[in-house]
Amino acid sequence: MTPVSRAAGHSAVGAAAYRAGLQLTDERTGDTHDFSRKGGVLDARMVVPADAPAWTTDIGKVWNAIEAAEVRGNARVGRDFVVALPHELSETARADLARQIAGDIVARYGCVVLAALHAPDARGDQRNFHAHLLMSTRQLGPDGFAQKVRVLDDRQQGPKELAALRSLVADRTNEALKNAGLAVQVDPRSLAARARAAAAAGDVNAVANLVREPRRHLGRAATAALRRGERSPKAEENQAVFERNAAFLAGSRARAAELWNQQSRAATARPLSLPATRLPSPVKVRQSTAGARGAVEVGRKATGRDARLLNRQATAVQQSLRATAANAALYTAGLRDAARSAEDSMKEYISALRYSAASAEALRRYLHDAGAVAAVRRALNAREAWEAARAAQGAARAARGKAAVKTAEARRAADGVAGTAPPAWRLLSQRQWAEKRRAQRAAVAAAEQGEQGANRAVAQAGSAVDEARRAWEAAEAERRRVAPLPEDGPAEGCAPAPDVAPRAPADLLVGGISALASDPGPARRRPRL
Repeated sequence: MTPVSRAAGHSAVGAAAYRAGLQLTDERTGDTHDFSRKGGVLDARMVVPADAPAWTTDIGKVWNAIEAAEVRGNARVGRDFVVALPHELSETARADLARQIAGDIVARYGCVVLAALHAPDARGDQRNFHAHLLMSTRQLGPDGFAQKVRVLDDRQQGPKELAALRSLVADRTNEALKNAGLAVQVDPRSLAARARAAAAAGDVNAVANLVREPRRHLGRAATAALRRGERSPKAEENQAVFERNAAFLAGSRARAAELWNQQSRAATARPLSLPATRLPSPVKVRQSTAGARGAVEVGRKATGRDARLLNRQATAVQQSLRATAANAALYTAGLRDAARSAEDSMKEYISALRYSAASAEALRRYLHDAGAVAAVRRALNAREAWEAARAAQGAARAARGKAAVKTAEARRAADGVAGTAPPAWRLLSQRQWAEKRRAQRAAVAAAEQGEQGANRAVAQAGSAVDEARRAWEAAEAERRRVAPLPEDGPAEGCAPAPDVAPRAPADLLVGGISALASDPGPARRRPRL
């Protein structure tokens, strides 16, 4: 939802003219908004309550009346909802769907809605059929526009209303798709919520597709800049997100299975038990079930002939067994810790590289190879050092930007002589004025020195990143030689940079690397609203 506000320089009449592709004159300001040559407008009409007056079907009259109803200079005069329409539907079905959703909004809030259907841009995605639903901020009464619709502006109730509208759009869209005999569906939930649900259901393929960065809506200004052939930071950011998502999904759809399941982890960490030791009668030795592993006790003492000798021998045997059990416990604990450490390194490595379940299983076979485990640890440590170097580089660049701003401010303060001159009733002496100017020049020199230091820090951080990358590539090449995996690519550029394949949130990943779902289910998309 995008508000149309006078505070931002917008006009309800201008917004309606743009979305409907018409030439309309704003009677309040006298401005003419001519978008009659705008292409891509498939249909535009007003959707109003059933008992609305006849004049409310005229787009120009309606939005001029809405402008006339507002008296504040910063009033909010409209709300624009952008609804994605399935390209699989026919043009008539898409128009009917847009008008149904607009009618639901009218019935819910008692307002009027301009439903304008737009075709995809000639240079954009040819599936991007969408509708602009321009909603009035006041309810339509018998005498015109009256009471404000404020529920969408409420901090607590507003988000709930938007969620309800998304669900409404999804229900209407799915109904239209079903009526058209199509198996696809849309989902109003966020990517994170859908991924959590898929993880809970064990649908690994769905999680792999959903654990990705969402792209931002460009908006009117960015779209216009692109059409003029200009740069758009939003568009560049979306392209970077697209490339990162493509890199994340390139290897396999099963890359969400990066954590081992609880049963496998529990089986790996299960302690080794020692067999009970038996001695001939009359001395009996039993395994303690109450405490530590291998705690051996004498069942009873011998009596009768040679009892002293037998008891002495039993005591010696007991002490020997205790020492053996203690050594075995220490040895098995060390083995278990080493196995757990090796498995953790393998899991972290698979998580860092976004490798598939097949590579995870292949890597797990190297758990008993000390050389392979050491190579994986070295490669993982080198990658983490590379990521840390890149993070330090980003911090250095941010510090350089702040230093540049500080230098510019100091220069403006030093150059603005008229702005820094004292008032006439508080004159400074020539000496005082010279001291003031000297202090300003000193501030400029200090700021410039700080900026130079920030530039040097950025250069050093860049060198550190290059060095860390070379170390990572060397360690990765050694790992590939010792422990090759099915998804290993060429030796050069052996892994995407951290800003190309970011780590997925841990709570969105599922266990069970071998439990790949055979049927991913119908495709689900989220409606944009």
